[in-house]
Amino acid sequence: MRLPEVSPASFARRAVVPKKKPMAALVAPRDEIEQVTEELRAALTNLSVRFAEAQLDGALRERSAARAQGSQPEAVLVATTSEDEGLWRAIEGHRSRLHDGATTLFVLSEGAATTLLHTAPHLMSWIGTMRATEPRVDRRLAAAIDAARAGRYPELYEEADAGEARDLDEATSDVLAALGDPRVDDRAWRRLGFMGRAALVEVVPTIAAHWPPGLAPANAVRAALDAWLSSASAPAAVEDLPAAPLAPQALSEALGVVESAAHLLDRAQARAALSEILDSIFQGYAVFPGSEGRRALFDWWLDDVVPSAAALRAPPPFDRRVKSDPHRR
Repeated sequence: MRLPEVSPASFARRAVVPKKKPMAALVAPRDEIEQVTEELRAALTNLSVRFAEAQLDGALRERSAARAQGSQPEAVLVATTSEDEGLWRAIEGHRSRLHDGATTLFVLSEGAATTLLHTAPHLMSWIGTMRATEPRVDRRLAAAIDAARAGRYPELYEEADAGEARDLDEATSDVLAALGDPRVDDRAWRRLGFMGRAALVEVVPTIAAHWPPGLAPANAVRAALDAWLSSASAPAAVEDLPAAPLAPQALSEALGVVESAAHLLDRAQARAALSEILDSIFQGYAVFPGSEGRRALFDWWLDDVVPSAAALRAPPPFDRRVKSDPHRR
């Protein structure tokens, strides 16, 4: 079963914010169900979504009880590894009870997902496309991501008390360090390449809006990154990039991202280059000006870019519609 891959946090946002779906399913390896469920609980809490939990065999009964007591949650979390076809058929036969305004979030093992797919076609029509968890990153990286996600950052225009405030450069440095040393680890080097490519894509609209001639060097650097990241060969350097105009600031910083992305092709400069890129998109105007959307962009980096880069894949683009989403931190 080949499924689109997302993080639990991205899955929660997709299913519940801003428009709730009737159902959604996240598929994870059997031995990771508990961990994924815990991450999903945390994501729902961070989104301020009221949720309840139910066992699959008691989902209908507990759902009805919650309605009767007037405490209907916004989402109901059902984690299961059940491959009992009879049980899934029973849920299928009473599926209308689940269509009550709350989103049913299934966390399924691969076996449970296969059974659901084969025995409950009408339920599947409500779920639509099932999604799979991103491959697990190593513990050090997971810890760095969790610590960065928990922080509040003045640089992102977030209000924070003394106990929550954290330095943004420190948080991003910890994540980059957990990805490995690009000077000695080819995989770590390529991870930074995927990350830099993702940022390069996001600054293209800024360049197009202010100085269309700058698109040619941006495309040249992107092509060089693509050629390298899609092969087993060493990268080819991109040289003689045009001088960036000093104004406006947004254009200057966006072209700075292009230059730094070119430096990713040199493993000795890769870590420093990626740090410069992150500074330009999080604290500068390379992606957009103003304070709105800074945390959303940072969360996209943590939830989508970092796990995808760790797995040597291109992440989904930043959804600029979430810039003013009140549920985003």
